[in-house]
Amino acid sequence: MNEDKYKIIMSLSHHRISFEYWLRDGEDKLQLMPGGNWPSPLAFYCSQSGIVIGEEAARAAQTGTPNAFDNYFDRLSEGETYQFGNQCKPIGNLLLDAAETVFREFYRSILFNRYGSLTENRANMPLSIVCEADIESNERAYITSLFKDSGYVRVRVIDYDTYIARFINESLSKDYNCEKVLVAWTEGIDLRLTLFNLNADSVNNHIVLRGLGIDPRLEYVKNLIWNDIIGQNPWLSRDLEDSILTKVAADFINSTAPMVSEWLTLSSGGKYKYSLNRTSVDFIQTDESQSLKAGLDSFLRNADIVDRSNILLLLRGVAAGNAYFEQNLGHGFLKIVRSNDILRNKTMSLLIAEDVPPLEVKIHDADIRTPATESLDLEKSAPKSVILDSSMPDLSKEVRRKWRQIKAEASGKASNGKKDEAKSILQTFYAEIKSTLGVEDILNDINAQIENLTPHINIEAKQLDRKWREIKAKSKAKVRTQNYKEARAILTEFRDLCSNVYGAQELTAKINEELDAIPIEKPSLGERENDSVEYPKSHCISRSKENVTSRNPLVSERASSSSDKQSYKQTEKTQKQQKQEETDKGRELIAQNKLKEARDRYRTNGNSLKARLLSEIIRSQKGVELRKLSLEEYKKNKNTEQIKRIIKELEEYLDLCTRLGIPAEEYRTLLLEYRKIK
Repeated sequence: MNEDKYKIIMSLSHHRISFEYWLRDGEDKLQLMPGGNWPSPLAFYCSQSGIVIGEEAARAAQTGTPNAFDNYFDRLSEGETYQFGNQCKPIGNLLLDAAETVFREFYRSILFNRYGSLTENRANMPLSIVCEADIESNERAYITSLFKDSGYVRVRVIDYDTYIARFINESLSKDYNCEKVLVAWTEGIDLRLTLFNLNADSVNNHIVLRGLGIDPRLEYVKNLIWNDIIGQNPWLSRDLEDSILTKVAADFINSTAPMVSEWLTLSSGGKYKYSLNRTSVDFIQTDESQSLKAGLDSFLRNADIVDRSNILLLLRGVAAGNAYFEQNLGHGFLKIVRSNDILRNKTMSLLIAEDVPPLEVKIHDADIRTPATESLDLEKSAPKSVILDSSMPDLSKEVRRKWRQIKAEASGKASNGKKDEAKSILQTFYAEIKSTLGVEDILNDINAQIENLTPHINIEAKQLDRKWREIKAKSKAKVRTQNYKEARAILTEFRDLCSNVYGAQELTAKINEELDAIPIEKPSLGERENDSVEYPKSHCISRSKENVTSRNPLVSERASSSSDKQSYKQTEKTQKQQKQEETDKGRELIAQNKLKEARDRYRTNGNSLKARLLSEIIRSQKGVELRKLSLEEYKKNKNTEQIKRIIKELEEYLDLCTRLGIPAEEYRTLLLEYRKIK
C-alpha cells in the first residue's frame, strides 16, 4: 500500500452522493465524513451560511426554494446558474462547491488541520470519485475536468463495477462456488442487470429495464397515505410533499410492522393522521411484476443462459433487502445475496489499496487556483491550469465590446417585461467570460444587473400557502352573495403579490383557476362610468361633463368612441401576441420532450388547462412505457380484463398526446398490437 496518510472517497450516482475517508493511523476501513447523513440524495441548497446536501436540500428543491437544486446531471445541459458567495455561477460548479464544503470540514474536524487546510492540500489530496453505472462516460469526463481545472492533481474518476468484478472474482465466486454472478441494482426508476463472468476483466452483458426499478407497492402506499391526509386538508399539494410521502412509504414497506397509525409532518409544518395495513399492501397484483420477470427472462435468454442454478444473484441499492425484487427476480438462482456494509467494505478495500497517481497534466503549484468558495475574489475564480505568457492574445477588449451589445439587449428585454429572458442572456454571457482575465469589473457589473432583475419580497412561498386558505374563504363568501366584483378583486390582489415570489408559481396557477371560475357580470352603464379600475376608460365611452356640454356632443362622443376602440384593439392585439409567444414557447418545449418545463411554463402563465393535461401525461408515461415490455407476456396469457384496461389506458394516453400535439405513432402501433390479442 502507498504511503498516503489519508484518502478521500466520494461515491456518486444520478440519485445519491456519499463522502468517506480512510486514515492510515485509524481503523483501516472507510469512515463516513462529518456534516452529513451519508449516503444522501444528490440535492443541494445554497444558503448564506453554506451549502446543504441531502434530504433537506431535496425538500427545498421540490418546494421551489430559490437556490435549491436536485437532478444535478439533468440540469448540466440546461445552462442554469446558482448564487453562492455573492456570485452567480454555472450549475456545473455546484458539485465542486458542495464537495469542498465537506472537504474543509474534514481537514478542520478530523485532521485538526495538522496537514494544513484544503487550500494547502488541494494539489496533493488523494481523491477517488467512485461512479455508479448510471453515470455516463461524458458525465465522468465532465467531473474529471471540473476537479482537475480546480487544482486537484491527484484525482481519479472510476467505475464501481470494475471493483465489483474484482471482488466477485477474488472472493464472492469462491465463497459460493458459482459460475457467474448476476447483479441487480437500482436507485431510481430503472433497474440495471449486469452479468459478470468469472476470471474475465469485463462484464459479459448488461441491460437497463426502464421504469422497473421502483417497487410498485411504493406508489400504492403513497396513495393510501395521501388519501388519508387529503381528506383532512383538501388544499394540500401532492407535488410539494412527494419526498416525504416516498420516505414514509418506503420505511413501511421495508419494515415488518403489520400496521401503523401515526402522525405525518408535512413540509408546511402541519401534522396529519394516516393508517396502513400490511395485508392490503403485500398482496396487490401489478403489471410491473410480470414485466420484471419477462425482462429478466429475455436478458438471460439473450445471454444463452437456460439453467440459473449455478448463478449467484447479488442485489444492490434499493433492491437489496426488498421483498418485491427478491420474489420477482430470485426464482431458480443458486443463492440470493444482499449487498450490505460488510460486502461493500470488502469491495472498497480493493480501491483503498491502490495508489492515486497524479493526472498527466502540467500544472505549476503557483498556478493552482483558490476556488471562489474559499475566497470571494472574482479574479480567483478563473482557472489557471494554463500558464499565460506575453504571446497569448488579450481577450478583454473583445469581451468589453461584446458586453456593450449584451447589456443593451438585456436592457431591451427587461424594458419589455421579459425579465427572465434578460437574466438568461446575462447568465449565459457570465458563463462564457468567467475564465477570461482582466474582466473582473464586467463580471461584477453582470452580477449587479442580475441582482436588479431579481425581485426581493420578504415573504416566503410557504407563508403564502397558509395565507391562501384565508383569501380563498373570503372570496368564496363574496361569491355566495353574488358580489363577484369584490371576489375577483380579493383574488387579483393576492395573485399579484404571489406572482413576484419565487416558488409560488403553482399557487399563482391555483388563483388563476379560481378567478376563471368566478362569473363575470356585464356591468351597467353607471358601473362603466364610475368603475375605472375594473373597467378602464379604454373599454367604454367617455361621458364626462365636458363631452356633454360640448358644441357638438354627437361628434365628440363618436370621436371618443373611435379613439377608445383603437386603444382597446391595440391592447387586445398586444395581449394576443404575448399569449401566442408563450404558446409557441410551450410548443417548442413539448417538441423537445421537455414536458415538465412546458407544464411549469403554462402553469406560471395561467394556462391551467394545458398545465393539467401535461401533468396527466407525465404521470401516465411510466405506465405506458411498461406496456411495451409486457406486450409479449400478454400475448401468451391473454388476460382479457387486463388487456381491456390497458387498451383504455393507451386510448386515453393517445387522446392526451393528440390534444397537446405530441407525436405518438409508436403508441398507436402498440395500441393496435394489444387490440389484436384475442
